[in-house]
Amino acid sequence: MSVFSLIVNPVSGKGSAGRRAARVAALLEAGGHTCKVVETRGPGDARRLAEDLLDSSDVLVALGGDGTLREIIEGTDASRPVGIIPSGTANVVARDLGIPRDLERAVEILLRGRVLALDLGRANGRPFLGMVGVGYDAEVVRALARRRRGPIRMTSYLAPALQVLARPPRIPLRVRVDGRELPDPVFGVVVANTRNYGGLFAVVPFARPDDGLLGWQAQRRAGRLGILCYACCALFGRRASPRLAAYGPARRLEISADPPAAVQVDGDPAGTTPLEVEIEPGQARILAPEGREDIGEE
Repeated sequence: MSVFSLIVNPVSGKGSAGRRAARVAALLEAGGHTCKVVETRGPGDARRLAEDLLDSSDVLVALGGDGTLREIIEGTDASRPVGIIPSGTANVVARDLGIPRDLERAVEILLRGRVLALDLGRANGRPFLGMVGVGYDAEVVRALARRRRGPIRMTSYLAPALQVLARPPRIPLRVRVDGRELPDPVFGVVVANTRNYGGLFAVVPFARPDDGLLGWQAQRRAGRLGILCYACCALFGRRASPRLAAYGPARRLEISADPPAAVQVDGDPAGTTPLEVEIEPGQARILAPEGREDIGEE
């Protein structure tokens, strides 16, 4: 029998995280396993709890969103498999891996799933599993963080998105991809390790979490019309036309701007440029469903 440590973000899942955690613990214990339940209280707590629980746990489990998962991965240093009970707003990693929100099915993956070795991104040294954004999406994330008071829903992004759309950022970005500078102009960049973005979109449709590469989109048009075009293409999982955006794979990107531009990492504010993004292949160990032939086994 195994010891599971469930690290819970209590404000995730529209405030239902506590009830979901109790149900997960009951399901695991009914199968004869031990389950410890601990809650985070703020940014960085999930990483610290993961470090503290590492030696006494067989499996660490993230019950929260992509930010909670990211912190736990950082705390384990790839030395333990990490399970996911998706309870956040977007859950981009869980969506890419096919991990459902249904608790019984998600717990079944904890017990009988396979361990995948996924790529880990680094943004100025900060780990990420999903994506990094510079430009419009980062400004939206920053605006949401300023007004956030407790749990967030998809609809929580609407007011910040419209607020930023009314006065969209027009800061020119300087972007180097594997040492090669992209031609001007660039007004926004999304760097993706997963196909899913924000739960609804695929900004970089070809991105994979296990290919040792990052996918990127460089936005060539500023202003409201350009942003709406990018959003429509991402909603349908299509690339924007070459005159609107450039795409490609990379192992390393460097992004700078004058004045500095906002940065988001996995949906959380992450300061401003300059930014260095790179990939560490196979450095995250995640429990995923059996039968995923499109994502390689460890």
